[in-house]
Amino acid sequence: MSSRFALAVSLLAGAAIGAVAVGTLHAAGAPPAYIITEFSDVPDLAAFNEGTKKLGLPASIAASGGKVVARSDKLIALDGDLPKRFAIFSFDNADAAKGWYASAAGKALVEFRMKNSTSKSFIIEGMSP
Repeated sequence: MSSRFALAVSLLAGAAIGAVAVGTLHAAGAPPAYIITEFSDVPDLAAFNEGTKKLGLPASIAASGGKVVARSDKLIALDGDLPKRFAIFSFDNADAAKGWYASAAGKALVEFRMKNSTSKSFIIEGMSP
């Protein structure tokens, strides 16, 4: 009876280890994701920058596992019309980007952005590792 118990425990442990490994491999295979925000107008840039700082940008991005890749009004045209300002935040995957956007900090920043600028945001997936 004890050898059957040992076999059953070994099978359960193997199944658990396999499930964790599959989950890890699936997460590792997910492409990175970027939240892109294009600003066509920011009437008071100094107040806007101060407001985003008070609301916790970039700390809230970092707390969600992301990073600020670029956030600037120093853009160089190659072709087409330039926005006034552009921001790029990177995350491990689209779910992490959506998670930050839906978080309390993300919602507060989006609400502030919408009230104090003319802008649009979207998520783009990067290339898989």
